[in-house]
Parts: sequence; C-alpha cells; structure tokens
Amino acid sequence: FSYLLFLEFYKSVIKKTNGDLVEPHLFFGLFLERTEKFQEAINCYDKVTELDGNESHVWFHKGLAWNNLHKYQDAIDCFDKAAELGESGEWQLWDSKSYSLYELDRHQDALDCIDKAIEMGGADDVQVIHHKGIVLSNLHKHQDALDCIDKAIEMGGAGEWQLWDSKGLALSNLGKHQDALDCFDKAAALGGSQDKMLEHRGVELSNLGKDQDAIDCFDKALDLEQKSQREAEICVNKGIALGRLGKHQDAIDCFDKGIELGLTDNPILWGSKGYALFCLGKHQDAIDCFDKAIELDGKDQYLLVNKTYALSK
Repeated sequence: FSYLLFLEFYKSVIKKTNGDLVEPHLFFGLFLERTEKFQEAINCYDKVTELDGNESHVWFHKGLAWNNLHKYQDAIDCFDKAAELGESGEWQLWDSKSYSLYELDRHQDALDCIDKAIEMGGADDVQVIHHKGIVLSNLHKHQDALDCIDKAIEMGGAGEWQLWDSKGLALSNLGKHQDALDCFDKAAALGGSQDKMLEHRGVELSNLGKDQDAIDCFDKALDLEQKSQREAEICVNKGIALGRLGKHQDAIDCFDKGIELGLTDNPILWGSKGYALFCLGKHQDAIDCFDKAIELDGKDQYLLVNKTYALSK
C-alpha cells in the first residue's frame, strides 16, 4: 500500500463506522509509524485510547513514536502505562524505556531497564547487548562496556559499523588508543559515517601524539559537517590538537568557533581556551575561562590548579 492509498482506505472505513471502531485507527497508526510519520501515528493512537484506554500495545507503540520524536519523558509515561496494563513481561518494552532514560541522562535507570529486558528474553538480541555497553560506558564502567560490545560482535554484529565505533570509544576510554584507531578504521570500512569516523580518528591520533595528522582529520570532517553540534565538537578537538603544537591563537580561534556554533556548556572547551590564553600571557582572560569551566565541572582538579597558577602571575 502507498501512503495515499492507505489514507483513502482509512478514511472510507472511518466514514462507514463513524470512527467508533478501534481497529481502523490502530492499523493506520501502525502503518504511519512504519512510514515514519510519527506525529500522525500518535494522533491515531490517541483516537484508540479515547475509545479503549486499556489497549496496552497501543501505549507501547505510542511510546515508540514519542521516542522517535525525541519526546523521551512522554515516551516513558507511555511505556509505564503499557507495563501497568500488561506489557511488563515484554522485553522490548524495557529495552525501549531504557533508550528513553539514556537520552535523558538517567544512565543507571537505563541500565536497570536493560537488565530487565535481558532477564525477560532480550539476551540474544545484539542491539540490546550493544546498548548495555553504551550505557555502561556512560557510567564510566569502561571494561564492562568493552566486554558487552565484544559479546555483541561475537553474537553476529561483526558487520555493523556502529559496534566497531562503540568498541573504539570504549578502548579509547581505557587508554588503548592504537586499538581504538584500528576499530574506527574498521567502522569506516563498513560504511560508518565519514565525518564521525574522521573526528574519532583525529582524537585518537592526537592521543597518540600525532597532532598534525589529527588536525588533517578534523579539517576533513569540518568540510563534511556544517553548522551543527558535531561541527562545534570537531572545532574543540581541532583546537586541542593545535594547542599541543603550540599554535595557541589558532586554537583559540577554533574554541571561539565552537562557542559561536552554540557549544557554550562544554567545560573542556573553556578549560582548553583558558590554557591557550594563559600560554599567550593573557592571564585575566584565562582566569575568566577557567571560572566558566569550573562552573560547569567543579570536580576537575586540573582546572583548579590552572586557575591558581594563573592567579599567581
């Protein structure tokens, strides 16, 4: 069925039934969800719940649609309603809820939901195990994250570039930068997002002390990524590499570009800009940047040390 044909069929059924039957709204909602018309799907699911609010699978699908619209709390509310009405034994519900929680930075709650999904039957699903690895990484449990990702690869995910990208990030967090670089190259060979792989490759080259090679990667990534959050992050990483080469004004220009693109809440940016300003003898400007960084991340001892040193000048 094409969208227009299905739409006409749906309208004709609604007209014949006065819109009083659940099934037409439900089936059209599922069709709209599969064709990625998520808001329209939600409108259909709303019709269903108006007629019968006890359809647990409708609440589940409504939650999936909210997830795709990045309305994660709305999605969680729907998943909770679905669980209350009888879907609590379905591992897909817990996996989907874990995704919503992860996007809201509620990583421990997300992990608890993933473990529930695994317990309920999701243990053989590559994506569930992969997602657990990502969440563990965000909880700074990097070896556990790597173990999960390796398990997902062994389970059949070896051809998925996203897994090699995640493995590279986990290895990087463990300080295994050459192994991480090899994983990013593998991800790129499997079709991974070119700008993303270039950025990750640049970070690892910088970590390996190959800062000019890193800058070349960042420049290539910036050619592909324009006016976005990712462009801002690439600018920060390029600035860090330039600073390591002693090109502090060029580094500051990169950090300022990141700020211009909206990345104003990144403590690494402000701390790195502060260090570059300090190296240029602009101590008060450096202190101002360190203050911004400390405001965003007061636990970073290096920021406090750098600020103290700048105050002594």
